[in-house]
Amino acid sequence: MRLLMNGIPLLSPQSGVGTYIYHLSKSLRRVSSELEITYFYGGYFGNKLKEKDRASFNILKKASKKNSSLYQALHLVKEFFFKVRFPSQKVDVYHETNFVPMPFHGPTVVTVFDLSFHLWPQTHPQNRRKYFERNFYKRLPWATHFITISKAIKNQMVEHLNITAEKITVTPLGVNPIIRKISQEAAHSILSHYGLTYGSYVLYVGTL
Repeated sequence: MRLLMNGIPLLSPQSGVGTYIYHLSKSLRRVSSELEITYFYGGYFGNKLKEKDRASFNILKKASKKNSSLYQALHLVKEFFFKVRFPSQKVDVYHETNFVPMPFHGPTVVTVFDLSFHLWPQTHPQNRRKYFERNFYKRLPWATHFITISKAIKNQMVEHLNITAEKITVTPLGVNPIIRKISQEAAHSILSHYGLTYGSYVLYVGTL
């Protein structure tokens, strides 16, 4: 089976979506030795999973946040290269890992992590809001199936996007093996340094 993934989030310092793609790819390769994964990296396709972000991409990304014309142009260029440089080999499934699918004539699976852009648009930059308004909603019919990470988000998709429940599969996120529970005694020195009590604090690691 040949799977095509949007790997563009791997080019930025890894946050949620990039981490998702990285570990999903690693796990899929362990599950099936016959699975071939091709990644789309914005200007080209490749079979190698990116381990590090790209400085040149980050410079463009930061500049586009301040310039709406550049932001829009980058998305147009991305879709142009997706079309003209598409692999000649057959692709069985296209997995859009970052909300908005690109044109593909075949089975398309889209991961929707949350509906914050819809329910709380003020938490997103203006350029991103405009991009979603122009593209996300009208491209929902392009998806053969959706993946989301919780039952709560699935319920929101049914309610706010009018997607049938049968078309959405919930795949809860896994846990990195390096994350493990340690004893109160082992954690004492670290917690006391920050004035924290074992079991009575919340650690938030999001970007907002």
